[in-house]
Amino acid sequence: MDSFKDDPLAQQERDMARIVGATIGYGRMMRLGEELWRESLIKQGHSSGGEHTTGPCAAFMVPCGCKNRVKCDWCCGSGRVTKLVRDVQRHRWLVKIILWISKSKRKVTHE
Repeated sequence: MDSFKDDPLAQQERDMARIVGATIGYGRMMRLGEELWRESLIKQGHSSGGEHTTGPCAAFMVPCGCKNRVKCDWCCGSGRVTKLVRDVQRHRWLVKIILWISKSKRKVTHE
């Protein structure tokens, strides 16, 4: 981001964001930003949904279901994952079986 090199204020903001992101997690920081933006929209009389989401479109996101966002490898602190990731979370045992069968088949074909 070359624009930060010439703008001291923008560089300060970037440094502050780096500190917050490193402290609470970048995913969590972005999620909080969306929550605050949503609150602001509602207070201004706008409908929610106009807030920005990073990564996949918010329409494809579902709650992660994690108990500890800080240590969650699935959502990285954002509290949301794609539906596919959520399905994998719920059916981890099935995914493990499929991977095990797939691995077994590869061994047989290579012998």
